[in-house]
Amino acid sequence: MFTRMPTRQIWNSLTCFCTFAPNLITSLTIINPKSKERTGKVEDKSKILRTAPVDMAIVRTNFLTWKMKVRSAANGIGSWEDVFPNEPEKSQIGRWIQNVGDKLYSQEPVYQEFKQMHAHLHHFVGQIYELARLGEKEHLKQMLDEFDKQCEDFLKMIDSYKLVMDSYREQGFSPQIPSSLLSSIRRVK
Repeated sequence: MFTRMPTRQIWNSLTCFCTFAPNLITSLTIINPKSKERTGKVEDKSKILRTAPVDMAIVRTNFLTWKMKVRSAANGIGSWEDVFPNEPEKSQIGRWIQNVGDKLYSQEPVYQEFKQMHAHLHHFVGQIYELARLGEKEHLKQMLDEFDKQCEDFLKMIDSYKLVMDSYREQGFSPQIPSSLLSSIRRVK
């Protein structure tokens, strides 16, 4: 017999999944420093650098998780702690931008647009945070509706960026990066 799961339990399960799934996916796609011990082969760091840090499926998942956290915090259910209003450099995508994106893709117009839109969203969330803090519920609802539209635009940007990266891979493009950067690559969190 089918029993209905309580709404709170569904919400908790969804929150747990959205919190841990991106980290699990990321950990499965990043360089394993013990690969030689496990497989007997040394992984090609430049190949992994071109694929794993730019895995747009992970970017999309992280972004959708962040969007859910923003809405939860704005509605008083979640915390603003992991949302980083007005601080785009502290988010997962922001850290990737600083640690990898700026070094490899800064010359690409689509990357620059991606980076600007990411920063804009964090500053827009800063406005949402202020409205929530002040208890401006009606204006907050309007801002959340606008936030949803901007998130859709950002998801389209992620898709565009993925097309550009896929095109580069098909053409055999690989970013030219100094060996010092390759040797210092760490897991992107």
